[in-house]
Amino acid sequence: MGKPVNFMAYPYGTSNEKTWQLAKQAGYLGAAGTWGSNVESEGNVFDMPRNKIPGGISLDQFKQKVAFSHEKGGIIPLYK
Repeated sequence: MGKPVNFMAYPYGTSNEKTWQLAKQAGYLGAAGTWGSNVESEGNVFDMPRNKIPGGISLDQFKQKVAFSHEKGGIIPLYK
């Protein structure tokens, strides 16, 4: 696709200091778990929250979830 992969998501959201270090050593700029919250500027970029999107939802439901998350400060653009 010609775009670098700068961020990753932990399988099942499970992570700890060891996995954060391994993600950093692998060259990622940050990573996300599966807990919901807002991104805090003083937080750990290798333990960022991620909004769960269940399978089987419509495109309109997906748009609503993303729009709500963006309004609450929970969406970060991964590239421009």
